[in-house]
Amino acid sequence: MAQLGSDISGVEDLDPALSVVTGRRALAEAVGRRYVTPAGTHPDDPFYGYDLSEAVGSGTPPEEIEQHALAQARAEEEIEEASAVTEITGAIGEQTLEMLITLVDSAGPFTFTVTIDADLTLSILLGSS
Repeated sequence: MAQLGSDISGVEDLDPALSVVTGRRALAEAVGRRYVTPAGTHPDDPFYGYDLSEAVGSGTPPEEIEQHALAQARAEEEIEEASAVTEITGAIGEQTLEMLITLVDSAGPFTFTVTIDADLTLSILLGSS
């Protein structure tokens, strides 16, 4: 079992105040960074990343998006299990993707929601344990 650590806050960009996040928030943000990084663009890991914003409006079935997203979550060493429920709503060009993700770490399960709106803005809402 990997220990949860700390990191500078930020998913799409670093927090300008360089705030430090710890525990599950840090883990959720680490997974979130995988969801904004295009596949194959990380210099040290060609398998790092699956840009969810590229999937929104692409016609990719929600199940396929979910499979890629879960593979990225499971690639974080602290994650023991991962599952998700994915929904895409809205007309083409105005779609929103919402994914309720349940992750299991050494302390048990926790949830967070990833939303990408039509403007391709990603937000993460960490649920309670």
